[in-house]
Parts: sequence; C-alpha cells; structure tokens
Amino acid sequence: MTITSSTKHVVAVAGRRIDPEPAEARHFPFEQVPKVEHELYRLFEDIGVSILVTSAACGADLLALKVAGEMSIPARIILPFSAARFKATSVLDRPRPGYWGELFDHAIAAARANGEVIELGGDAGSDGSYSAANAAIIKDALSLAASQGHAADTRPIAVIIWEGKGRAGSDATDEFRQSAEAVGFEIRSILTI
Repeated sequence: MTITSSTKHVVAVAGRRIDPEPAEARHFPFEQVPKVEHELYRLFEDIGVSILVTSAACGADLLALKVAGEMSIPARIILPFSAARFKATSVLDRPRPGYWGELFDHAIAAARANGEVIELGGDAGSDGSYSAANAAIIKDALSLAASQGHAADTRPIAVIIWEGKGRAGSDATDEFRQSAEAVGFEIRSILTI
C-alpha cells in the first residue's frame, strides 16, 4: 500500500491495550482488532506519515506498528524500561500472547535494525514510568517534526486509539491526549468500541 498524501506528518500513537478476558469493562475487545487495523490503514494513507513514534504494548501500539511496517513507514519505539521486561508486563500478560508476542518481536527487530528503539530507565512497577514514556514520545515527535526534512508548515499528529473517553483514576491514554493537545499536536481518534 502506498501513501497518497503529498505532505508527510510525524505521527505519535497511544491508546488502549487489548482487554483482559473476561473484562470488567470493555475498552478494546479483541474482536475490534480488524476494524482498528483498517482504520489505521485509512488514516495513515490519508494523512501521509513520515515516521511513527509510539511504544509497543499489546493493542493500539502494536497494531499501529504492524500497519506502519506493512506500509513501509519507519517507526521509532520508546519503551519505559527494557524491552524484555516490557514484553513480559505489557504484551504477554493479556489474551492471545502468541499473537501479540510475534507482533512485538517483529516490530522491535525492525526498529532495532534502524537504531530506533529507545529504552528508558523506568521502574516496571510504576505508573510514572509509563507517564515518562508518553512524555518522551511527545517530545521526540515534536523534535522530529521540527527537524530538517519535515515541512515547516506541518505539525505532528497524535492518534489516540480508545473508546472515546477517559477513565476515572489513572489513565495513561487520556494523559497522552491532553499532553499532546497542550503542545499543539493535531488530535485524531480511532474508536475501539
């Protein structure tokens, strides 16, 4: 698939992880994966993506990385801590670990081959580590958008993959959306329900 937009944008993605089964509340049920993938293809083709910046958790992140790889869009992966620990705590801990694990391994290998994996030194048990990764994704996307080779009249786009509303308490996805909006990202949403 080729990108048709003449202007290319730096795109940062964040969103929901795939729901546990059974789930107390539905945020991103597995049966929505094909719909979300289809919407990602359409959106990436429509806006034109020069590089994707995201993490690599099961659900939104890995689907965006899969679509980017299939569209030959370069990707930078920012993890809150080591890839091995992240895979154990944010990829393999949900239903269909084989599916998500394979997507993770492929995405990490492709990004590593291009020197595009950043592992922050966070604590695997801390919500603050995920917040730090979100902040790093936003900062990196802003820097890439401002760098040479990107059109000066474009601003980065944040794609939020979620059910459309924040959750009570700690919500890394909504925190990402608010932070990106506050620094001038254009916000696009893909619904998971």
